[in-house]
Amino acid sequence: TTHHSYYHEISTNNKRRNTSKTTAVFDDDEEEGYNTFFITGCEFGDLKLWNLIGDCLRTYAAPTVKVSVSGITIIKPGLLFAACYLDGSVRLWDVWSTLCLGIYRGHCDAINCICSLQDGKTFVTGSKDETLKLWNVTAAIQKYSQRMLQQNNNNNSAEEGRNSSTMTDALRLISLLSSQPIYEEHICEKTFGKTTGEVLCVSCVEPSLVLVAGYADGIARVWEVESGICLKTFEGHYDAVTAVETVDRVTILTGSMDRSVKVWDVMSATCLRTYVDHNDFISSISMTHDEHTFLTASGDRTVKMWVITSVLPTDRDNHGLIRRH
Repeated sequence: TTHHSYYHEISTNNKRRNTSKTTAVFDDDEEEGYNTFFITGCEFGDLKLWNLIGDCLRTYAAPTVKVSVSGITIIKPGLLFAACYLDGSVRLWDVWSTLCLGIYRGHCDAINCICSLQDGKTFVTGSKDETLKLWNVTAAIQKYSQRMLQQNNNNNSAEEGRNSSTMTDALRLISLLSSQPIYEEHICEKTFGKTTGEVLCVSCVEPSLVLVAGYADGIARVWEVESGICLKTFEGHYDAVTAVETVDRVTILTGSMDRSVKVWDVMSATCLRTYVDHNDFISSISMTHDEHTFLTASGDRTVKMWVITSVLPTDRDNHGLIRRH
């Protein structure tokens, strides 16, 4: 018996030609009422902020961008997010003011994916140029805050009231970041070793310390952030790794163009289980809050929920795949 669960549909496509391509979700405890929000990126560069009843609350427009948004990551929930684009750039946005706080360039080809390292300061991008790059948002926030402080000092008393909310936002942002030197350019802090395939997806395994990336050569690689060294490689997929997700510090999930999802032990780089039921490539994997189930989306236009369970030797067929019971 197949059970279908339907909760609520939210329409985010106001124009057929500008359909949503990628989404990021965050909670903001300081906002009254509906405090869960999500951001969508579209094929012509626009981004929009929504609540769960379908209201569009903000629009983020970059006039010079005419290419698709390829990824979104939340840097600081309710405050900052970053979006990457197919022109090889990344833009840092203030959630509520809709201001672009910084532009990051360094890749020599399209950026396919982006991931926050969950420290409120750094994020990683993966590109078609076969590299991962590490970026820091501290400089952009400090420069923005300095401009706001200078503007406030130059305004007369009549203008001070009008700009007080902007000043509050600027000070609120900078207070979240430790004091560091102000960089004149938003250059990448580190480039991880170049491999034999473009980077298609990336996820944080351990905040600020370890990340995992999936590549077009069918391999997932775990990287140490500080040294930029590849710690482990996970080989077992027959095609490109198109989705990665972290279960915990020692377990990761990978999805592939080969239509399968694999569970891996990080320490031994051993595949613990393989899930096969989709009829097309795996486009994304998301863990649920209970950490025992996960969702997969596929090119076959379905979303499936799976349970992570232990594996017995008798569960495997001659090819190492899991028999369906």
